[in-house]
Amino acid sequence: MSFQVTHPDCPLEKAIYAGESSAHSSAQTYKICREPLYLIALDRYKADPGSKACFSQVSGFLSFLYDATLSDGSCRLRVTLHPNLTPLIQVNALRCGSELYNVEFAVEFDEKRLGPGSVKVQVMNLEIKEGPCGLALERLRGLDLADMPWFGGGDGDAPLKARRSYYLPLWNCEDYFGDVWKNEAPTAESESDTDEQGYHSSAGEDGLHCQVDRTLAALIVRVMKKSRLRHYGKVEQNSECPYQAEFQVADRSCTASLVLWNLLCLEWYRCLDPGVVLKIRNYRMKETYSSRIGRGSENQDQIQIEISLNSRNPTAIISIIPESAVLRGWRLPSLHFNFLTRAELNSSPNGTTCDVIGFVKFVGRPERVLKKGGGFNEFSVYRWVRLEDGTGDSPILLKLESSSQPETHAEFHPMLIAVCTNAQLVSTGGSAGGPPAVQYLTSTSYSQLYREGEGKQYTYLPAAQRLLLWLKYSQLEMNNYVVGGYFSFPPLPTSVEQYLSERDGESCLFSMDELKKQVGRLHYREHRRFTVQGTIITVCYTQLREEVRELYHLSVCYTQLREEAKELYHLSSQRATPCCSCFSDSMLSPVSAVRCVSVVDVMPRLSLCLICSAGLQFGVTCRDFDWDSEEEEMAAAFSQPLEASSPLVWCGRRWQGERLGGARALPETVPREYSYEKRALQTKAAGLQPACFKDTLPDPAEELESFPPARSTPGYYRVTILGLNERLALEAIFIPTVPLSPSPEPYENSLASLLAHGGPSPSTPCPTPEELFASAPQLAQKRFVCVLDISQQGAERLEVVLNRAYPCPRF
Repeated sequence: MSFQVTHPDCPLEKAIYAGESSAHSSAQTYKICREPLYLIALDRYKADPGSKACFSQVSGFLSFLYDATLSDGSCRLRVTLHPNLTPLIQVNALRCGSELYNVEFAVEFDEKRLGPGSVKVQVMNLEIKEGPCGLALERLRGLDLADMPWFGGGDGDAPLKARRSYYLPLWNCEDYFGDVWKNEAPTAESESDTDEQGYHSSAGEDGLHCQVDRTLAALIVRVMKKSRLRHYGKVEQNSECPYQAEFQVADRSCTASLVLWNLLCLEWYRCLDPGVVLKIRNYRMKETYSSRIGRGSENQDQIQIEISLNSRNPTAIISIIPESAVLRGWRLPSLHFNFLTRAELNSSPNGTTCDVIGFVKFVGRPERVLKKGGGFNEFSVYRWVRLEDGTGDSPILLKLESSSQPETHAEFHPMLIAVCTNAQLVSTGGSAGGPPAVQYLTSTSYSQLYREGEGKQYTYLPAAQRLLLWLKYSQLEMNNYVVGGYFSFPPLPTSVEQYLSERDGESCLFSMDELKKQVGRLHYREHRRFTVQGTIITVCYTQLREEVRELYHLSVCYTQLREEAKELYHLSSQRATPCCSCFSDSMLSPVSAVRCVSVVDVMPRLSLCLICSAGLQFGVTCRDFDWDSEEEEMAAAFSQPLEASSPLVWCGRRWQGERLGGARALPETVPREYSYEKRALQTKAAGLQPACFKDTLPDPAEELESFPPARSTPGYYRVTILGLNERLALEAIFIPTVPLSPSPEPYENSLASLLAHGGPSPSTPCPTPEELFASAPQLAQKRFVCVLDISQQGAERLEVVLNRAYPCPRF
């Protein structure tokens, strides 16, 4: 069948209506587009029972499906990607920004429909261009894709092959995604039961506690806690919007659990933050599960009432009451916090739930792990964060999982004042033969993450004021902030016996053949830990660049101070009474030479306004700055890549055979010094692959390499581990770490001890690589139990990191 092509210069239209065809064994004819196409959006959704009928010939289990938006530079087309292409997406080989060739389309026309939407297109096969982006793709970056016309006239915002009303994020299910999630409360309906102030002054007069056994009147409550989203969609179930979100709400009588269901989550979840006052009607109320089975009396704080809000049966009515309209007679509780400092955490028991506030020193890269008890191919995303609060001898380490705040997490970087609520303390180690006792916090389902300027309820609490006062008078090195890179915590035991006992002995060991199979199944940014036996046959040390490190630090300090001072100067020139006195001539005078400055010098002005509200008097100093005179010279001096020095090598034996891993550390593996000047670029480069073309970078790995390695990572070791059966060798990267606290027993600084303990002994001066290589022959002909952290960094780039290499025990 042929159609008249109305736009002959449009490759998409020409391919679908009058293009080359190819017949397949299924007797279905595919259209082929030989000209390049570009993937500009990628959308994921849960399959449903109807999806299986669409892909009846697909073998295997259908879990998630993908729609994509393609462009030829002239128009856009929404397509379904055949499930056979899903593995390319799972390893990030097929991604936003991909340049595609020889794309095969299965085209179906809706014979009962005219005009837009009558053409349904499915991509059956394609080829991905490897290497640098072409000129056409770069030109596409300069266009406003939102104004580009749709082929066929329809865009749509719902999945093409399932009855769902939403799309999921690409890499987890806990975050919201897309414009269907409203960030403003729906317009309130007119109510007949209101007084002259607009709100029912007697609503909830008897309180939540009395509502279970009476007619359900309108309730006025304050949101105290907010959980992350829960997506419960299943392939075997038809559900348009299978979402649930739980809140803790309270009035003067008690605290209750409030649950949003289904479509109400799309409308209200983003609007209901802790502290908000709600009026709710048409709800269902019941006792909680723990209360029904008789466990509610075990804990006085146990919540016994559950309020359910749904979009039907009955249709819930929700409205937000402004704080200015809240009446004293309602006696609603205030939002409360339980801040603990680093020093207070030291004496807190395991499992303590608390809030923490601190200054961000390190933000790790996002990593993915399979969800425990989750569905097929369902992952959670987490990252490590290091905070300082001026108390204690060690930082606050936080394992931060999704809190359903994607915008906050995407823009999270060092040199911020951050708050994490409802975090849980984990204490580990401290046993005989193991590492020293360590503590860290992990976020919970009720955790919320706030950056400075957000969550204003805590601004004037003593914990926040104490932190700001500490920052005002602290001298912190500006080159000691880190983004991304490999990070492992808590530290592993120092003995193989302790390690194996914690993991049920030999059950944790993999053969090299099993390891190869498991690694081949890893998804993008998925992290897994494996334990294997082998011999170490080669060790190579590579020193990372450091020749112009000192000059680089000076340039970062200068640039950061310059930008902040310029911003505040413009602010002060617009105000009759400036808002802050923390910037002064004396603070700005060492700009050209300082290495170590007060953090207050460069903190965003919003945080400074929390400290004081007196006048700002530094206008003369700011006017004296020539903001642009040295900028070009600085950029030229510090933008050139630096070569690594010649490596040190020890080779116990030569071996020719199959190897797994790389010959050098991936850009994502090396921790990078934080750049305030390029913080948006650096944060994006260290993050996960976006689902939209406008948010992508041409080459994130290349962008990461433009930032110098962290001071804590002067170099790395490449260790070749040969399996006992000598069928496979692993090329692993080993990055020594400094223990957070002294080891209970000092150990020698040999290369073997370094690999077994994860780093040099803190009890003796740190040895040089040359000194360590003098002991390398001790590794020869010895068997080791090797603990490996393996991650798929996308497009067949495998990261293999050696966490520990224990000498094999003798049985």
